[in-house]
Amino acid sequence: SIQRVLPIIVPIVLIITIGIERLLVFVPQKFNKVFFSLAFVLLLFSLTLFWRSYFVLLPGLWTKWWNFGAKEIAQFVSQNDQSKVIVDNSRDQATYSPIVFYLQYPPDKFQTQFTHIATNYYNNPPFSSTVTFGNTITRPINWETDPITENYLVGDSLSISEDQAKEHFLDFVYSINDKTDTVHFNIYKTNPILKKQDNAKKQQKNYNN
Repeated sequence: SIQRVLPIIVPIVLIITIGIERLLVFVPQKFNKVFFSLAFVLLLFSLTLFWRSYFVLLPGLWTKWWNFGAKEIAQFVSQNDQSKVIVDNSRDQATYSPIVFYLQYPPDKFQTQFTHIATNYYNNPPFSSTVTFGNTITRPINWETDPITENYLVGDSLSISEDQAKEHFLDFVYSINDKTDTVHFNIYKTNPILKKQDNAKKQQKNYNN
């Protein structure tokens, strides 16, 4: 959003400068000090609001809206590059975007799976929520197949609840928390052996009934 504004920053600065210059023509010389004093107070007030927004609210209350956790997920993916990592994107299909950025994944390699969009852009091609890059895939978790294969599952408390973790024998790895200790993502490792044994017991029980 900031990058979209960059092209008009210079014109805005010029307009404000011309406005102040024209305004000073109508302000008597003896009121110049008062004028600049008020401008200085407004500047301090503006900087105070900026400090509050950027250094207090952003790392605390607004982390969710600035993709907090994507960098930490990318670090985890890099450290476990030999394992499959599934990141749930049930509520945000663009979850892959900041992760790919922090991974510094090669753009030309990443874009190969979107060639159908580039060639058919103006015909509104369907968008697939499943995106794969390296050892990572972003899509909704499939609770029938994912727990019986060796991989890591990443999601928030709605994606992977404590009851689901127990039901599918997931081993908790760690959580990604912000400065207010709010949990944004939990990382679990599947336990295919226990899950398959449990499925076999359930099938045998259903068969006996």
